[in-house]
Amino acid sequence: MAKRAQITVETLLVFLISLSLVLIALATVNIIDKTQKKAAYSGLLNMQADQIVEFANQACILGEGNYYTLSLSNIGLSITQKDEKTLVFESGSLREEREFICPIKLQQSGKYGSKLYLWYEEQKIVISPNP
Repeated sequence: MAKRAQITVETLLVFLISLSLVLIALATVNIIDKTQKKAAYSGLLNMQADQIVEFANQACILGEGNYYTLSLSNIGLSITQKDEKTLVFESGSLREEREFICPIKLQQSGKYGSKLYLWYEEQKIVISPNP
């Protein structure tokens, strides 16, 4: 009977150690997943900011009558103006600043939905969530 109890205790210890290892592995996978998501969002924010700057600078160079509609990534993009030629792009805790070649008139600071409209008017690039 004593041997049987000893085997049961040993089995229980092996089970607890195995369970601990599984929990450590799950925690590690969760941390890796969060890191990958942050890296992906950072890449999307960079790409989105670069795209907006590219089209805005193009409209600035081409002058009056240039109008662009951009589709935005679903990353909760928020745009604010730092100064006359600089915008700040944010998504969660991520932040990117971009400088433009022309002055910017940001019609709305804050979150933008799925579209962004920009055009050249009165020697400024106008950026708006509405057409």
